[in-house]
Amino acid sequence: SGPASSCDTIKSTWVAPSPPPPSPSPPPSPSPPPHNHCEGSSHRYWRLRLTEQKYAYNIKEIQFFSDIARYDDTQSTIAEPWSGSNSLHVEDNCILPVSGGQYGGHGCDRAFDNNIDAWWSNWASGDNEITWIGMDFKTPQKVSHVRFMNGRNHAGEQGLVMVVEFSDDKSTWTEWTGERIVTQPKEQSQTSTSRTNTWQEAISKCSVPNRNPSYTHYPKECVGGHNIVKFTGKTVEQCKEICSAMSNCDAFEFGVAYGGAGGYQAGDCQPQSSTNRAGCDGSYYNLDLYEKDPYVGSFININGKELYQDSDGWILLLAYKHVGGENKALVQGTAPTSPTEGYSHVWLNDLGLTAGDVDSVRF
Repeated sequence: SGPASSCDTIKSTWVAPSPPPPSPSPPPSPSPPPHNHCEGSSHRYWRLRLTEQKYAYNIKEIQFFSDIARYDDTQSTIAEPWSGSNSLHVEDNCILPVSGGQYGGHGCDRAFDNNIDAWWSNWASGDNEITWIGMDFKTPQKVSHVRFMNGRNHAGEQGLVMVVEFSDDKSTWTEWTGERIVTQPKEQSQTSTSRTNTWQEAISKCSVPNRNPSYTHYPKECVGGHNIVKFTGKTVEQCKEICSAMSNCDAFEFGVAYGGAGGYQAGDCQPQSSTNRAGCDGSYYNLDLYEKDPYVGSFININGKELYQDSDGWILLLAYKHVGGENKALVQGTAPTSPTEGYSHVWLNDLGLTAGDVDSVRF
């Protein structure tokens, strides 16, 4: 996938027309995008921030990487100290909110010390600002991959949404285009020879994921056999934020006191990897279902032309819905508005762009 200057074409059996010759006086190319979405961008300050304030919170370990070579999309890598050379952080350069944000000797350096049995804590620190912890790299550094280890196996520290942000002045922060992290249960103490706790990981993406999808509510319905994880003591809005942050979450079950014999309680939040409601009685299990509505795409303006952009950030330049027996002329210079129903194409020079503005191409 690619940033706003990328292109997306639809696979077909026909032969694409040859691009027209370059114009002798092409318009000037637009300024390059400020953020290299696919590989991550270079900034001096990086941090992890909870979307809600927590006055008693702990983090065992955070690791920043400049590439995604060790990213595990199954989230099943056993958390061990890192001995490689491509981690970026230095424990002495950790940063916290201005008002402090640490409890006693549990400073932020403990979250970057390569020791999974030590942790940062902000408990009773008097910090009334937002809860965050980060790193001053001293010079701009590209971050493409983040590993995170929650501090305690405690209900109050589970089901929290954490965002990755960067800054160049430690004042104005911008969320990266990558994934968010939903904190999940992890054991507090384990021996170095018997570890089962796994990293939670996030990587930079080529385009901003849909952060705020809409949901369809199905009272007294549920999904059987596709539970991802269960959190307790949540509101519907908190559960929506959790599911929205999880790329594998298609829906979530929410506990409602219907008086059924099932074991779920009011406020239970259980993300689902399926939306199949067949054979599941929500009134028995005390559950409602909230299904994530599909994100079909949007439009982006490039130099005065509206182009279709899908949910992964690909921009549609060419789409021809050929029907058997028809031999219509190709339509050049008109941007297709649908990858399945379109019948037109545009080239880069139609948009005032050059090959140097393109990150990647897909057919």
